[in-house]
Amino acid sequence: MNRITKYGAVPSLLLAIGVLVSTIVASQLSNSWLTLVGSVIMAVTLIGACALIPQSEGVHRKAMQSAIIIGTALLLASVVVVLKNPALLASLMPILAGGAAAATVLTVPCKDTVS
Repeated sequence: MNRITKYGAVPSLLLAIGVLVSTIVASQLSNSWLTLVGSVIMAVTLIGACALIPQSEGVHRKAMQSAIIIGTALLLASVVVVLKNPALLASLMPILAGGAAAATVLTVPCKDTVS
């Protein structure tokens, strides 16, 4: 059973929408410190998507902890980029957000893993 049918498409769709919205916000506000709003949106989306995965499917709280760590790393990476050039974050947001989303989806353990 693949991940889409097992957990539902809602967390993946939320992550996809989060990547798009955070990129649009970062590109619209690319000349100021407000560019970090896109990163905050993506970090909240990561944690929200991880929280939507049903606990009854064998997913433990470690998945939530990893989402918080990945979201924090995304925010710190964004701050580092904004310190150098705020406009640069607008072009890097799809890469940072997509990588964080993929890492979040891949950290969700499957219930029926082969030992």
